[in-house]
Amino acid sequence: MINFRTEEINRDHKIISNEYLTSVIDVHKTEPAFARRPLTTFLIEEFSKITSLNFGWAFTIINFFMLFIAGILICFVSLAAGHNQKEAVLSTVCFFLSFSVLFSFFRSNYSYDEPLQYIFIFIAFLGLLNKKWIISIIALSLAMITRESSVLLLPSVIFFLLPENKKFISYLNWRYLKKIIIISIPVFFHMVFLYFYLTYYEVGEKSKSDLLNRLYYFHFNFQNTDYAVESVTSLFFAIGLQLYLILWYVKDLENTFLEGRLIKSFIFALILNSVIVLLSTKARETRLFALPLVFIWPILGKVVLTEFRFIKTGIRNLNTWLSILFFLFLIFVGILISKYVYTPTEMNPDENFFHEYLGFTLVLISLHCLIRFLCEKKQKAANLPDAKK
Repeated sequence: MINFRTEEINRDHKIISNEYLTSVIDVHKTEPAFARRPLTTFLIEEFSKITSLNFGWAFTIINFFMLFIAGILICFVSLAAGHNQKEAVLSTVCFFLSFSVLFSFFRSNYSYDEPLQYIFIFIAFLGLLNKKWIISIIALSLAMITRESSVLLLPSVIFFLLPENKKFISYLNWRYLKKIIIISIPVFFHMVFLYFYLTYYEVGEKSKSDLLNRLYYFHFNFQNTDYAVESVTSLFFAIGLQLYLILWYVKDLENTFLEGRLIKSFIFALILNSVIVLLSTKARETRLFALPLVFIWPILGKVVLTEFRFIKTGIRNLNTWLSILFFLFLIFVGILISKYVYTPTEMNPDENFFHEYLGFTLVLISLHCLIRFLCEKKQKAANLPDAKK
C-alpha cells in the first residue's frame, strides 16, 4: 500500500508512493463511508503543512508514529491491570506481531484510521481502570469520531463494568446504572458530531445510501469458494492465534477476576463485530475483525509467558517417533492449507507474506496442541494408580 505501484502509478518504484497515498487521502475526504471520519486525515494534512512533506511521507510518518504510541499505551494498560513489567512489554510485542498490525499497510488490509482509534481506546481503558470517567468519556468520543466501529465496543465495556456480585438484582442498582449512563455519553457526542459534520459538508444523503448498500457485502464475501475461504481466513488471521491461546489460558484457570472480565468482554465483542463485518463490509480487510483484540492485547503478555513456561517443560514429551511423525504430518497439512486452500482474490501472493504467516501460525498451533495433548495424557497416566487406590 505504501509503495503501491502499477504501470501508471509510482513508475519510479519509490519506497513511498506519494501519488497513490494522495489519492487514498482524497478518497477519505470525499467518499461518504470515509468522510465522516476526519481526524486521521486532518492530522496527515496538518503535519504535511507544518513539515512541507508530501502526503505520502506525512501518511507514513503519522500512522507509524501512532502505532508506536498505541503500543506504549498497551504497556501502560497492562501495568494498570496488575501485570509486571515483563508481561506488559511482551503484551506490546504481541500487539506489533498481530497480523492486522504487522501487515497494517499491505493491500487488502488497508489500515488508515485504526492506529488513532487504538490510541483513544487504550486511553479510555486507562481512564476506566483508574476511575477517571471524564478521560474515558472524551477518549471514547474521539475513538467513535475516528472510526464509528468503536461504538461496537460499548456493550462489552458495559459488561466489563458489571458489579462483582453475580445476582441479577445487583445489576439494577443506581451505582451501576450511573456508570452505564456515563459510559454511554460518547454515543450522544458522536451523534451530535455526525449531524453537524454531515450537514455542513452536505453528505448526509450519500451516507444514508452508503449504509443501505452495505447489505450487499455479505453476498460479496461469499460469492464463490475463493471469496468464502478468504473471508474465513481473514477472521483467522485477525484473531485465530490469540483466541486459541486465550481459550487454553481460561481452561487452566490462570486468569484473575479482572482478566476474566476482559476475556469475556473480548468474546462478546468478537461475536458482535464478526457478524457485522461479514454482513456489511469486505471481510478480506482483516483489520476490521481485529477490533475486539483491544480487550486482550494488554493481557496477552502474561498469557504467552504462561504458555511458554508450559511448552518449555512439555516439549520433552515430544520424544517418540510417532509424535514426531504426527507433528511432521501437521506441518505438511499446514503448508498445503496456506499454499493451496487460501487464495487471495485481490492481490498477487508475491506482494506479501500472508501465506507464510498463515503457515507459521498453523504450525505453531499444531505444535502447541500436540504438546498439550501429550502432557495431559502423561498426567492422566500418572494419576491412574492413585485413582485405583
